[in-house]
Amino acid sequence: MAPEQENLNRHQIIRKDARGCFVETKSDSFGIGKVHLEFTAYDASRPEGQRQTSHTYAHILDQNRRTMAKKFEKSFYGSGGDEHDPDMSLEQIIAQCLINPQALEMLRNLFAVQSA
Repeated sequence: MAPEQENLNRHQIIRKDARGCFVETKSDSFGIGKVHLEFTAYDASRPEGQRQTSHTYAHILDQNRRTMAKKFEKSFYGSGGDEHDPDMSLEQIIAQCLINPQALEMLRNLFAVQSA
């Protein structure tokens, strides 16, 4: 791996890929008590360096992640969120959410409401 690529990925905890997009969880904001998420869409047919078509990032206070996970689960599954395991790690929550192709849009909507 090239040194510049290693430098870009040194804070990456988990990355989940789908067709033309991915989401990353990063540790670079842990020092200020936040979790860093990045959502990226790309077009692989474009030339290298011009493939990214959309990029959204969020910094979430770690103390709010369980509350947000319950809100996401309630909106996604239509449940009260009582089934959610409160000890589930952020990586497990993201992996579980990304099983469904609508999850990325729902996460974006949740972050938009949270930041409003």
